[in-house]
Amino acid sequence: FAILEVLLNHTYIVDNTYIAGGAALLMVLVGYSFARFQSASLFVGQVWTTILPFLKKIVIPYMLVCIFIVASRTLQDKPVNYDIFLMINNLYRLEDRALANFWFVQALTQCVVILGVVFSIKAFTRLAKGNIWNYSISLLSFFVLTCFLINAFWDTKAVHAQVPHVYLPIIMIGWCAYLAKFNTQKLVVFVYAALTFSLMCWLGLMGFSQYVWLFLGTSLILFLPSVRVFSFIKPFVTEIAAAAYFIYLTHVFILHFLDKLTKNGSLRYVLLVAFCLLAYRLY
Repeated sequence: FAILEVLLNHTYIVDNTYIAGGAALLMVLVGYSFARFQSASLFVGQVWTTILPFLKKIVIPYMLVCIFIVASRTLQDKPVNYDIFLMINNLYRLEDRALANFWFVQALTQCVVILGVVFSIKAFTRLAKGNIWNYSISLLSFFVLTCFLINAFWDTKAVHAQVPHVYLPIIMIGWCAYLAKFNTQKLVVFVYAALTFSLMCWLGLMGFSQYVWLFLGTSLILFLPSVRVFSFIKPFVTEIAAAAYFIYLTHVFILHFLDKLTKNGSLRYVLLVAFCLLAYRLY
């Protein structure tokens, strides 16, 4: 339901000071899913044959949306930011509301590419053959250390810390959460998450609301990974989960039209969810 929180945040029904953090939690879930479905292939050397199809699913819809934005703004004689195609806007401040929301896609793509490079270093992946768990925890430690070292030299508050060195540890926490099968391993990931998120919050790399979402979300993934839901709700939950990325890409544009249709926040939210799912179905 992290994506539903993102929609709630962007409809401004509740002050986003208190509910921001859904996108950051999505990064944890990306790491969890990546470990669940792709780790076996990565550790046997099938790095880019695994990474590239994943990137295609991210990049191609993003590029189609960018083409739509450029075409629309060109027809309206509005300023066009062609650098959105480079997927680096998250590395510098961008005021445009519609484009600024693409930070998630850009940071995610950058993180996946960096992980691909790391897994391509055979000297590192050989270490994983002996013990994937120890290798993953070591990689998490490396990314956490790198994050805080880079932060000492680069103040990313101007770009809201929406950069890869901040989100790589968050993705790896999700990765390790999936690999944690024993209580001691789960406790290790829990402590790592608590310390990392606390330090990030203290250093201003995330707000308190993001800290709460990440901490609670990671705790649930570790200690309550599955939840029984009523049978009549299950299709809706499954649809939302499958459409999460598409919803993130398209919701800003749908919301733009809904803002003109109604000022009722709750109605806008319900319609936003419905129209996002409809757009996903049509896609």
